[in-house]
Amino acid sequence: MKLINYLAPLALIGVAVAAPSDDYVNWIRQTQADSAVEWDVTVAPSGESLSEEGVGPEGSFFQLWSIHNVTATEYMLDEQYVSSYLPTASITILTGDPYTSVKRTRVDQPYSVTITVAGLDDGSSGLPPEDIPEAAKKVAFEHVVSNYDQGTHAPPQNPDAPTVIVDSYVDENGDTEFFYSVSNLTGADLTQAEGEEFFTVTALEDFGTVASTLDSRRLQIWPIATGVMSGVDSSVRYTVMPTITVGLVDLYPKSETYVRAYHGPPASDPVNPFLIPASYVKIADSIPRNRELALSNLDELFVREGPYTLEIIHETPFGYDILDQLYPLRVDRTIEIRSNFYSGE
Repeated sequence: MKLINYLAPLALIGVAVAAPSDDYVNWIRQTQADSAVEWDVTVAPSGESLSEEGVGPEGSFFQLWSIHNVTATEYMLDEQYVSSYLPTASITILTGDPYTSVKRTRVDQPYSVTITVAGLDDGSSGLPPEDIPEAAKKVAFEHVVSNYDQGTHAPPQNPDAPTVIVDSYVDENGDTEFFYSVSNLTGADLTQAEGEEFFTVTALEDFGTVASTLDSRRLQIWPIATGVMSGVDSSVRYTVMPTITVGLVDLYPKSETYVRAYHGPPASDPVNPFLIPASYVKIADSIPRNRELALSNLDELFVREGPYTLEIIHETPFGYDILDQLYPLRVDRTIEIRSNFYSGE
């Protein structure tokens, strides 16, 4: 059985505008695609009705007709093909970023795409394989990528044609998983590439009906952040701390960035590192951000004499990265007393 919604009178506007709906007799004709057998069912001017017969193995055509009582003129108002199968599909993208509004990740990070398909003919119809329509056996899957112009964080006004990564079919019910170790974007410097990847599952065109999108998802790809410190001369012993300039570019949309310092040379597990408070930057946004900082009045933080290491730490959902490292920052805390000694002898 098939529940059919219909509305006959509206389709007659312009044909018999002044005629009331009771001047017409309306019916729905169901035609089985495999046998060409037809059934006609009289219906009210609007409403819903169950089909007389179930949908055939190869589908059924439904036509809505009206005939004028006086002129006997017939009008075919609408038609629709209904298949005996109805494939469904959903796409799930999994990245290291828990942000849900739009799935996103960084250009160097892995991600996976899972396509879940149901409703494909798995042999339960009993039809010979050669009699099963292609649209009942598989759905189309397409994966394309499109670059943004570097630094814009948005699609270009006149984008190039997307690059096709996958153009294939899924022919089994259940989950099909695709794993990518890094993004599929292209560019002269892949660390700075940004753009989108699109995933679409489409039902195949069948019996004169157009192909329909079952599900579509996009994944935004952001570049790797960069940072640089300046304002320190490693050959100078500073009795007064200099102003340190920090430039940060493309900080990840969900990130915390700061400068940490510790006494001694660079180390993977430094002893007693400390944060420079004025350097702390928190980003909670939908796109990457840039920041410029000037760190001054630092003498009370660097109380111990000797060389220090400074590092820009960038924490994201993927872990932390050292964007820049400065060594040595030489601090001089020697107290010099200048005086004259006089003797009365």
